[in-house]
Amino acid sequence: MRPGATFANVAWLAVSLPEYLRFRHAAMRTAVAQRHLLQRYVRKNADTAFGRTHDFAGIHSYEDWAAAVPVRTYDDYADWIDAIANGEQRVLTAQPVRLFEPSSGSSGAEKWIPYTAALQAEFRRAVATWICDLFLANPALIGGRAYWSLTPPAAPRERAPSAVPVGFDEDSAYLGGIAQRLVRLTLATPADLALITDAEEFWRVTADTLSACHDLRLISAWHPSFVLLLREKVLEHVGADANPWPNLGLVSCWGDAQAATLLPDLRAAFPGVTIQPKGLLATEGVVTLPIGDRFPLALRSHFFEFESDDGTIRPAWNLDDGAHYQVILTTGGGLYRYALRDRVRVNGYLGDTPCLRFVGRADTVSDLCGEKLSEDFVASCLATVFDDCNARPRFALIAPDEDASRYCLF
Repeated sequence: MRPGATFANVAWLAVSLPEYLRFRHAAMRTAVAQRHLLQRYVRKNADTAFGRTHDFAGIHSYEDWAAAVPVRTYDDYADWIDAIANGEQRVLTAQPVRLFEPSSGSSGAEKWIPYTAALQAEFRRAVATWICDLFLANPALIGGRAYWSLTPPAAPRERAPSAVPVGFDEDSAYLGGIAQRLVRLTLATPADLALITDAEEFWRVTADTLSACHDLRLISAWHPSFVLLLREKVLEHVGADANPWPNLGLVSCWGDAQAATLLPDLRAAFPGVTIQPKGLLATEGVVTLPIGDRFPLALRSHFFEFESDDGTIRPAWNLDDGAHYQVILTTGGGLYRYALRDRVRVNGYLGDTPCLRFVGRADTVSDLCGEKLSEDFVASCLATVFDDCNARPRFALIAPDEDASRYCLF
């Protein structure tokens, strides 16, 4: 037991509670909260290169916004990102860019996401709401340490020169402020563990520290396969029959789309431990939060819009339950009407705030002969087949046959 971790968790809960209450209040008035956030972005960033180009000063409503600012992808921001990297100020935001956080995403080249103090505050608001709900629902988690891994272990690589720093030193730096300092006190592993680029050394340090962390209460990682590998590495260190974490209460990881196929294995590996799927989180921003068994929009973090399958773009307060959309977000980091390329399904509401589930990437489509097979459609078909066959495969892949007239399932 580490008393400092318990104290830090109590303090983290206390400083998070006001934001949690603000979120619950805002969830009852989505349009008001989102319109207010949009006007704040426009007002604070009117005197920037981007703001002047798009006449932020003349935007007074959502309709003005939609008419003045086109939806863009990361490539469309390349010139502005390059200008920031070259040291120019007030390009996308009035606030200075503190650093670029690299993100390769699921396809394409590495992206440099600009991080400002405002964007870090938006991440803090989202995490504060989640962690407060988590601690209130599972108070036993407060009494011990946690293992956090937001991103896969780093790999050494060459980076282009930049006048702005590139990359956080540790995962908790996403939060900044007092939240970062409190999280550090709860960590079961060294704060700079993610900076170890040698895989063998990374797993040696991880297994050494986690095998001795008998008060571990929470594991928060990016993918269930990583959590299973983490358990395997620790058991190699302490013995296959050992129980290194007798007080573990909750595992948080991805649980939608293809990641859902590994959840049965995860539950079998951690009997009696709550498995909580994460909300939709990207380097660019937070889309949804796990609140109880729902995943409401992080409406106090960013401004959200959604593109329907017919190309219509709607604000967050005008979505249809059960419908599929692509996420478009505007953040304090200076990405305005940014096409995240994630597809979600509306799955009920918290108050009048839509709850969403991730169904797949919009840019992963196979179209060899005009079939246009999207990731989420294929995943839903496979899920139906596996349910009918009572099968729970850990791996599934479809690939074109040799003559490209059909697909084979592996």
